[in-house]
Amino acid sequence: MEKRLLELRRQKKLQTLIALAIGLVLVIGSAVRTHFTAFTLFEGIGEMFKFVFNDFLPPDLSTLHELLGPALDTIYMSYIGMVIGAVISLVLAFLAAQTTSPHRGIQVATR
Repeated sequence: MEKRLLELRRQKKLQTLIALAIGLVLVIGSAVRTHFTAFTLFEGIGEMFKFVFNDFLPPDLSTLHELLGPALDTIYMSYIGMVIGAVISLVLAFLAAQTTSPHRGIQVATR
């Protein structure tokens, strides 16, 4: 029994390391392909403050009626996305659980 637990822990650590390695490769690959640098991250802060304080404040309430429809569309889309995500995660939760997964390979792939 204890041997099985040690094997499961080793597998879990290996899965975690593989997931972290894949995530790191994706982050580094994205940074390289987009030519990201730490300098570019902070380079636009001045423009951001100009936008917020010059263009955004004080708010122009005369355009509120034009923005209400698109704002509601965004809320509707996010709600539908949440419902779809909840249904998908419910199915995946059963496939990832050790007690309800039909096959060990499906369980590992789902996790």
